[in-house]
This record gives sequence, structure tokens and C-alpha cells, in this order.
Amino acid sequence: MTVRSDSWLADVCVGFVGGITGGLAGFPGAAVTIWCTMKPWDKRHQRGIYQPFILIMQLLALLVIHIMRSSATGSTFELFALEFVPVALMGTWLGLMIFRCLSDRSFDLTVTVLLMVSGLALLA
Repeated sequence: MTVRSDSWLADVCVGFVGGITGGLAGFPGAAVTIWCTMKPWDKRHQRGIYQPFILIMQLLALLVIHIMRSSATGSTFELFALEFVPVALMGTWLGLMIFRCLSDRSFDLTVTVLLMVSGLALLA
């Protein structure tokens, strides 16, 4: 299904849903990613919309969680919370290599399959 109209209200609603799923399940990008795949955009344009959205939402969520945790427990940030970063960066590099090899069609299929797997994993 392709959405041909540009409705700022629909965009705002999708962003709102992304905020809810981000706060609820730490999964802010699902609604925005699905919305972008419904637009007649190529893979770079889609990714240029939802990747910054996910990054900003995750950074804001981390900030809010840190503030809430610090005010409730009086604790401060601990460096061991960043031990996942080197492995995540390697995964990002691998993902970028795969992204470059995918056509627009295979990118859409890959994103759809990954969203379905993520949704099923949340149900399990």
C-alpha cells in the first residue's frame, strides 16, 4: 500500500504513536518506519527520516530515564552502562555495508521482515 498524500497531521499522529511505543517498550521507530515504507520514497529518503527520529527519541528517553532514576535513588551515571557501545558500533558498520548492497525493493522487503520479527518477539 502506498500513501500518496502529504498530510502533516498524519505525520504528527505517526510521530505521536512512535513516542508512545518508545516510552512504553523502547521501540520508537516501528510506526515511523512502517509509515515511511508506505510512502513512495527510495531507501535513502526513508532512512533519512526514521533514523534521526529513532536516534533523537532514544537520546531523549535516556535523558528522561536518567533524570527520573537520579531523582528517585540519588545515584549517578555509571560507565558500565556503555559497555555495549563497541559491539553496537560493529553491528552498525555491518548494517551499513548491507544497506549499500540492497536495492530499494529488497530494502523494503528486509525492513518489513525485520519489523514482523520484532513484533513477534514482543509477543513472545
